[in-house]
Amino acid sequence: MKTPLAPILCKSLWVVSVALAPLLATLNAQETKPAPATQTAQTLVAEPAEAEGQVVKPAKLDCAWLPFPDNARFKVFGLHWFEENQPKLWRMPAGQINSLPRGVARQARQPA
Repeated sequence: MKTPLAPILCKSLWVVSVALAPLLATLNAQETKPAPATQTAQTLVAEPAEAEGQVVKPAKLDCAWLPFPDNARFKVFGLHWFEENQPKLWRMPAGQINSLPRGVARQARQPA
């Protein structure tokens, strides 16, 4: 005995539309509200100094290179042979690289 699919599909479609109605109402309400002026839009306007061709100095970044490996700041997990290969992040232990096929050995030296 075959069950007609039309009533089942209509009921499923109705349930989905009832579930999505609040989401659609929220999205429509967000589209009708005017977008607030963002700071990035204001910064896109050229400064008078830039328009005249004067040199503008870039902002100084507060960053520094960290030594690697530095167990005090971060640890390397997942490379069980890291002590053998240190500081290289190879995919295989250095002692076994020569026993691998040439293509595999080449790819094992690539950390990403």
